[in-house]
Order: sequence, then C-alpha cells, then structure tokens
Amino acid sequence: MPRYLFGPVTSSYANLYLNGPITASDCVVFNHDGPLACRPDDCWETFSSRFPSGWQPEFLVLMLQYNVIPDWIWQAPIPIIGLATDWNLQWHYYRHVADHCDHILTDKPGVSKFQRAGIQHVSVGNLYGCDPAWLSDPPHHVERDIDILFIGNVHPYVQSDRLPWLARIAQLSDRYRVCIEGGVFGEDYRNRLARSRIVFNRSIRGECNMRVVETIASGALLFQEAENEDVRTILADGLECIFYDDTNLENLLEYYLSQETRRSEVAQNARQRIGDFTFERFWGEQLAAIQTLAPELAARMRMRLNGSQGGNLMGRVWQCQVAAFGTDEALEADLLRALADDASNATLQHGLGCLCRWGRQLDRAAQSFQKAFACDPRHLVAGASFAQALVGLGQQEFAMDQARRVLRMLSQTEAMNELSDLVLAAPVPELEYTPLRQAWERAAFENAGNRVEELQTKRAIIFWWMHSLLGEVTGDESHFYEALRACPRMPTTHGLLAARLVRRGQSELAVAHLRIATTALPFETHYASELYTALGNLGDILGQHRLAVFRSRLHAAAPGLIRLEEWFADLTSSASALRRDSARKFRIAWHGDQSPLHSLSIVNREICRRLIERGHEVTLAEQNSGLENSSTCPLSPTLSDRLNVSLTGPADIHICHRWPPVMNAPPDGHWVWIQPWE
Repeated sequence: MPRYLFGPVTSSYANLYLNGPITASDCVVFNHDGPLACRPDDCWETFSSRFPSGWQPEFLVLMLQYNVIPDWIWQAPIPIIGLATDWNLQWHYYRHVADHCDHILTDKPGVSKFQRAGIQHVSVGNLYGCDPAWLSDPPHHVERDIDILFIGNVHPYVQSDRLPWLARIAQLSDRYRVCIEGGVFGEDYRNRLARSRIVFNRSIRGECNMRVVETIASGALLFQEAENEDVRTILADGLECIFYDDTNLENLLEYYLSQETRRSEVAQNARQRIGDFTFERFWGEQLAAIQTLAPELAARMRMRLNGSQGGNLMGRVWQCQVAAFGTDEALEADLLRALADDASNATLQHGLGCLCRWGRQLDRAAQSFQKAFACDPRHLVAGASFAQALVGLGQQEFAMDQARRVLRMLSQTEAMNELSDLVLAAPVPELEYTPLRQAWERAAFENAGNRVEELQTKRAIIFWWMHSLLGEVTGDESHFYEALRACPRMPTTHGLLAARLVRRGQSELAVAHLRIATTALPFETHYASELYTALGNLGDILGQHRLAVFRSRLHAAAPGLIRLEEWFADLTSSASALRRDSARKFRIAWHGDQSPLHSLSIVNREICRRLIERGHEVTLAEQNSGLENSSTCPLSPTLSDRLNVSLTGPADIHICHRWPPVMNAPPDGHWVWIQPWE
C-alpha cells in the first residue's frame, strides 16, 4: 500500500476512519494542533522534520472542506490530492485552490461542475463511508415504532430544496408515526434509526451522503431521491432501496408501510452488503485509483512547483469565509502590507472589509468597503457591502444614498467586460448562511464554466440586495416588488413584502406572497401565522382551516421544530387522538358487490383491499345487487379469502355500499352507509 499524509483531521476522525492504515504505518495524519500540526509559521522542511523516523509519504491528501490550509503547504514536493465535499457551499473557495491541487476527489455531480468550470484533474470519490461501529447488527429487541424518520440539516437557506419535501411527508402524520428532527447525534441518532421502518433521505446536491450508509446499517428501508446519481451506482432500486420522485412518493411510502414483509426484505438486502459501504472500503478504492494516476500527478506537481508560489490573498479571504477549523492569523497583516504598496487596489480593499466584517469590526469594514468603492466605482459588491454596513451602523440616510448610488451604477455598466472580474471574484460580506450568501454561491456553481451567465445572475442578486435593503429601511413595498422582479425565488423577500401589505390592509395581495414563503420555508412559523391572519382578514375560514390542518400535521411530525400555537392547537389534539385510534384494528363487515364489473364494485374492491392490508379483520358480505351487468372478474386471493367468512367477534363497523341500498340497521357495531348519487 502507498504511504500518504492525511489531514487536517481530528484524532477522533482518524481513529474512526483511518485506524487500519495508521496502524499499518501507511498513513500519518496531521491537524491544526497536536503532535503533527500544520502551523501557520511552518514551511515544508520544518513540517516534514516532525514525521515519524524513517517515514516519507508518496502523496498528501488534503481535507479542503471547512479547513484553513496554510499557504506553505502548496509548496509540498509530493503530489497533493484535494478532497472537496460540500462544493455547493464552498464553490468560490474551491475555484481558487483547485489549481494548487494535483488531483481532486469529489462526488459525481461535483465532477461535472468542476469539469464545466475547466477543472479537468478531478474524479469521482465516495467520501461518506461508515465507520466500523456501524457494522454490528442493529438491536433486535428494539421495536420499530417510527414509521417514517428524517434526521438531518433543516437550515432554511442551506437546505431550501429539502424543506418542502419534509413538509410533504409530515402530512402523513395523521396516519403514520412520522418523526422529523435536526441536531440529533451519537447514540440518540443510532437509536432513532434502529426504531425506524423507513428513513427518508434527500441529498443536497445528488451525492451519496452519510445518511445512506447509516440507514442501511440500521436495517431501516432507505427512501432516496430518484435523481441521485451517486446512490444509483451502489444500490438497486426496489431491491436494496427505494428511489422516489415527485409523482410517487406518498404511494411508495404507503405501499411499503402496508407491506412489512416486503419492506423488511428490501432493507435486509441492503444490510447484508454493509461491509461494502465502509469508509475503509471506499477509501481503498480511491487509493488504487490514485496509484494509477502517478504519471499525471507527477507532471502536475512539477507544474505547480514551477508556477505560483502558493495561494493568493483573495483565495485566503474566501477560505476564511468557509473555514470552521484553523485560523489564518497572518491574513489581515498580509492584506495591509499589500495595500501599503497598492492602496488603490479595490479588490484587496474589499477583501479587507470582508475580513473585518466577519471579525465583527463593523466600523473598519465600512471604511474598507468605502475605500474600495471609491477606488473603483465599478466594484459594485464593495459598494453594496458599504450600504449594508451603514445600515448596521445605524446610518440609514447614508445607507439609502449609497444603495441608490449602486443601483445607478448597476444600470450604467451594461458592458459585461466592465464588471466581470470585479464581480465574479468578490465575496459577499456574509459569514452566516444567509439568503444572500447562498444565492451568491448558487450563482457560481449553477453557471460553472459560463462567466456571462454567472455575471448576469450576480448582477440580478446585487439588484435584489439593494432594493431589499431600501425596502426594509424605507418601508416602501415598491422596492420589494423590484427585488422580486430580479430574483423571484427569494421567499424571505416575499414574506417581507407580504407583512407590509397586511399592515396596509391589502391581505388579498399578501396571501399569494405568504403562500410562497410558507411553502419554501415550512419551518418558519411567523410566515404561517401571518398567512392565517391574512386569510382571516379575507373571511376565508376554509383556507384558515386547511392551513391549520397543515401546520398541526407538521407539528405532530416535528414538535421540536414547529412550536404549538393556539390557532392550530385544537386540531393537533384531535389529530393525536385520531392517530391513537388509527393504531386500533377493527372487525369490519362490508356489504356490497365485489366481483361484478361495475363502478360500485371497483370502489369496494379497492377500499377493502387497503383495509385488509392495514391489518383490519374484514368479512365481505357480497350480495347480488341486481345491477344490469352479468360480467364478473376474478378476485385476488386477498379478497376471495374474505368472502362471507365469520369474524372472530361481533363487527365493530358495518359498511354498506351497494345498489339498491339496504335500510335495515345492523344488530351490532357502527353503521356506515355510503350512498351513490347520480
């Protein structure tokens, strides 16, 4: 096996996923601290001097995601393999560091994005295998009392594509035990999976994420989006997991929840292959592939060492925006040193402003943004960042003037080449995952390799950004209309506009915008509450009731995410009682045709089949109704076995659906009479 460096990673990560290669002395790991730390003031020589005695690596594996990579590492005299997960959240940063890596491993959709962007030294690598602890069998004594489970990230802006799907499965909570949670880890997480019959998964970018293999290991049935290319390469639809789409999700869920034997069979088919889905197995495949690339890696390494002397300052700024591990304490001093030599460099001034903004030094950030915009008024990201900083400093009048200045400049710079480098290379001053930051990243990766489309999208985002700012500061809803004209997919802006429309007594106009906001952000309670109020203002009692039902089911599935509110609390209590009743099994006598070929019989067959599949004890009291149709069809064994059988006790319910109707009440149980009307 090859010898390689791997990091930066924590000791716990190393113990979970790399214990075998470390024990065999094939792998040495490093981190930002500890015995083998990649210190900011190191160089390759000092770093390598701390390797184990007599040990030298053949290549270096860099965990790029969310890590600060010291600039000197790019001078490593061995090939560098970059691991690039979560590219949808770090695309700008990855664009900066891609050429410093001699090869990149990412998921299958990511390979397509990188190649479209002109980054060809990239290949598919599954980086989400499970650790050995998941190989042990799930506990058999645990009852699978959760019908449908989702545990994962429910961030309103990071997971904007996932949330409407979660709201959709939550609507099944009136019939099934649905559990939607976030922030559950460790043993609690494993216990939830072990209690679940079906685990719903929806990846963020079409990757095989960790939930796939953890679900398989737990013995639950995996439901995965049909368009997921990565998962399709390792699991067979209908044999080892279920791939769903927009047209069949509920039907598939109901089928597998009613067919426990089949559900368990598919889940166990996947569980038997859990050894194929460990990180060690996946990583072994990547190591074999890396070895076949040796000539190409050596050639790219020589190009890297003969070219740039490391990263660039703006690449390090982008790195600071995404980094959760490690610090680049020298970056501010390096930016100031560069600006001392070139004070009119708008790009570096803006980078310094972002760094100050992320460090919560709003005064200094505003000064740097102002200088950047003064140096080059075409740097509209700096201009917009200055306007936003002024709002944060409470200088609303100056902020409005600045926002209008940016909008005027935006309308005057029609030539794409006037703005391209300044706009495409500039970060927005957001450290949190806000709608602005997410839209900025999406504009880049959705238009990978198409600079013109990326620029046009980012121009629209700046237009939305400044009009949204003006709308919030002035209260003038016309600015929100302008913002939505540029970026109609922004649910928060729909919500802000709607709130102002409701206050102006224009509830009818507000309802459409609030529906968009509540659909896109179902776990944001205030939009739903405002929609309920607006519907009440319009006298739409039925609309209020439907919304309350929707929210009560969402609360039932996700009580930790949706707080109980008075306007749907009564429905929630009723739904809880209904769910308790739905777990009961009833003795049912069904009166009506089954085998004749007419519409009443078709309805009878379908409803009775479903009742039997759900475990109810059913007898089919078929009587010739006398309808003019002598043709019949053979009944399935499910139904034919129940014709005129005796129940184990008095019927709880008699259901009559026939023509002509029979008016005689049954001797026992409830009487349900379904009367066709033509």
